[in-house]
Amino acid sequence: MNCPNCGNIVSLKRSRCEMCGMDLTVFRMAYLRSNLYYNRGLEKANIRELSGAVIMLKKSLEMNKYNTNSRNLLGLVYFEMGETVAALSEWVISKNFQPQENDADHYIELLQSDQAELEALNQAVKKYNIALQEAKSKDDDLAILQLKKVISLNPNFIRALQLLALLYMKAKDYEKAKKCLLRANKIDIANTNTLRYLKVIQERSTIQKETTNTLKKDEVSSEAAQGIEPVSNYKEDKPNIMAWVNLFLGMAVGIAFTFLLIVPTAKANIREEYEKEKMDYNSDLMVQMAAVTSRDKEIASLQQKLEDKDKEIEGLKAPQKEKEIEDYSSLFEIMTLYQEAASKGLDSIPEQQLIDLTIKLHEMNEDTIKNESAAKILSQMKQEVYQKSAMPAYRLGRSAMDANDYEKARSLLELSNECSPDKDYTLYYLGKTYQALDLPEEAAQVYNTLLEKIPNSKLAGYTRSRLSEIESER
Repeated sequence: MNCPNCGNIVSLKRSRCEMCGMDLTVFRMAYLRSNLYYNRGLEKANIRELSGAVIMLKKSLEMNKYNTNSRNLLGLVYFEMGETVAALSEWVISKNFQPQENDADHYIELLQSDQAELEALNQAVKKYNIALQEAKSKDDDLAILQLKKVISLNPNFIRALQLLALLYMKAKDYEKAKKCLLRANKIDIANTNTLRYLKVIQERSTIQKETTNTLKKDEVSSEAAQGIEPVSNYKEDKPNIMAWVNLFLGMAVGIAFTFLLIVPTAKANIREEYEKEKMDYNSDLMVQMAAVTSRDKEIASLQQKLEDKDKEIEGLKAPQKEKEIEDYSSLFEIMTLYQEAASKGLDSIPEQQLIDLTIKLHEMNEDTIKNESAAKILSQMKQEVYQKSAMPAYRLGRSAMDANDYEKARSLLELSNECSPDKDYTLYYLGKTYQALDLPEEAAQVYNTLLEKIPNSKLAGYTRSRLSEIESER
């Protein structure tokens, strides 16, 4: 193992680092306990007890966050449960901790190679969120339709199966709910939510069966009581021609009864069944029309909001708000670009490629990412790339300024100041660019910032001269 204090490789037989003298007993116990939890998680994953495996693997990472075997297995378990975003986050973190000879490379490459599958998983997440909102707004029919699409896109999405089962239980369709839960139970045999829902269904089904059996017994007893007739004394009938007459009369009455009562009743039943199916079809059609109308209203409302925002931007010239991240496709793309650049060395790639990567990172806001691990990774990438791109952005900005391309110079110098704030030379030439673009207020603000932050700068005298020019022009 490596010493956590100095990084020196320490033999397994030694309990103290030979370089810095640090006691490694506690760290060895933590590493051993981490491996123990990993083995338990692996055992549970092998028997498809995925929920228990997640708990064991998280405990393993609490003991040793650098245990890439635990982190890779946790990503695989998340992926098997349909949690694609969580799985990708674990693999990316594992890749950062161990860049070489890491199985996470293989998992990410497999998922990235099939863009259609990746897009299907992404759509499944979006549709699940829509179904969840519709279920909260008590629009159960549309939520069920969305969840069926989610399961067709990602059959292992346990949370989607559980939500669909809950909606079926709400509609008292316990057979369909049971099928969904049994399907989820095959994926994760120890999921507490799945087992609890199955128990509820079993209890309610038992109550329904007992009620139905009681009603059937009452009906049978009533019919039996009505069918009992008194037994008459035995009397041998004498041959009589009236028996034949009664036989033919009975046949005639039976035929007449069939055509007069049974046939009309059968026709009425067929007509009633047809009307019922027609009503069901009309009901489904109305549901679909209501859904379409609701979507049309939503689209119209969104279009109106978009028009209002456009007018507000044109009237006030306010900066655009940062777009909220609806999914992780952009983040995954930036991670891929970052890995390609890092593999070549950030100092070795062309300056324009480094600037493009910096701009993409600047457009991403980690506050809009709900996953803490993914947001932390984005922050780390920004810190590393910003440190490398501050000077190239400044040089390209100066070149654009010398070529009288002041708009390009402005964007590059602002980017350089964002990456490495309060550099005197960056602030000075950014102020000159604002002056060239006839923006005296912005130029004066930048010059004043330079004098406040770096009063002893070699450019302080030139900066005061520039401020005097701005004051004289006012």
